Amino acid sequence: QLMEEIARATSFVEYAPVLKISALTGAGVKQLLPMVAKIYKQYCGSFSTGKLNRILQDALESHNPTMHKGRRLKFYYTTQITTKPPTFIIFTNYPKGVHFSYLRYLLNQFRAGLKLDFIPIKIILKERQRKEYG
Repeated sequence: QLMEEIARATSFVEYAPVLKISALTGAGVKQLLPMVAKIYKQYCGSFSTGKLNRILQDALESHNPTMHKGRRLKFYYTTQITTKPPTFIIFTNYPKGVHFSYLRYLLNQFRAGLKLDFIPIKIILKERQRKEYG
């Protein structure tokens, strides 16, 4: 019952682990530092552009984005721009046309593909800029 209440109260950070620890008996305390180390390792994680692009491509093949106002959304590539927390930028033709539910889908695909179970991650959508030649 207590775990259900905790889950409801922390639903906005559903990725955060919950450990059962007793200050009275010390039960579960040995789990704490290894979990902190695991979380910090994920938090500082750095990933290759190739791996990120494979995850993006797999996500797009599994579930195509919907059209927005008759425009087909195209996703070109992704790269990591920072750690702590891991932040990824995805270049697309129309960032404002990406529905929040599709962005959440992509976030979940990156979380699963990179095994980032316990930390927040960020995705920024940015319009791809075409280079001017001449």
